[in-house]
Amino acid sequence: ALPASPRGLRDIPDYEEDDARRLAEREVGHPLLPAGVSRYWSGQALAFITQHPGDYLALLGKKFVALWNHYEIADSYHYTFMRTHFLRLLYPMVAFALVAPLALVGLALPFWRRRDWTALYLASFAYLVTPLLFYVRSRYRLPGVPFLMVFAAVAVERLTAAVRARDGTTTALLAGGLALAALFVNHEYCEAAHDGLPAVCLGGDTWYDQEWLKLTAWYEEKDDLERALAYAERARECTTPRSAGQVPF
Repeated sequence: ALPASPRGLRDIPDYEEDDARRLAEREVGHPLLPAGVSRYWSGQALAFITQHPGDYLALLGKKFVALWNHYEIADSYHYTFMRTHFLRLLYPMVAFALVAPLALVGLALPFWRRRDWTALYLASFAYLVTPLLFYVRSRYRLPGVPFLMVFAAVAVERLTAAVRARDGTTTALLAGGLALAALFVNHEYCEAAHDGLPAVCLGGDTWYDQEWLKLTAWYEEKDDLERALAYAERARECTTPRSAGQVPF
């Protein structure tokens, strides 16, 4: 479920496209246009699904858990890193860790009694299934959050109404469901080593090293070598790196 590139494909935007083409051309034995490269990798994915259906279903299960996990899986930007080190005013803001448990409770409410909600369920499902089929990343999950916030608001409204009405049974059911959802969303998600990716748990300074290295490169271009070296050192100190071999020490 977590980022792992095919062997020989560097997980760096400057090289990903060329590496993907080079690997595909090496396998087919002739040059490929972009459409041909896309067909090759799509074919590889479909071959895996048809030849290993059990493994694919297990992978979808892991991706489902990762999709709902509170941790913002980094891609172009590492939101958790930026909030921790540069945008600390964002800490009081509502995060996925709060929206997701409420949304799960809202999604579990008996929507079949409200046919006017069907379109919202279909739109939410249609979008959220997309990262399950491709990549689970925070920036791909983000466009689905507005849909989830509607369901989260429903859960808040139902829970508030139950408390005001002193309906102990409904309050207990909703509160219990919210507690279970919070545990599911906010647990520390871990994966064993696979496909060249070391074992990792989502938390702490996971993959902060790549963000420090981006700052290293930026200050190096500005000829501020003192800051560049300082940020490179911060990358080297990270406990859960993703850039083995990239730290200049």
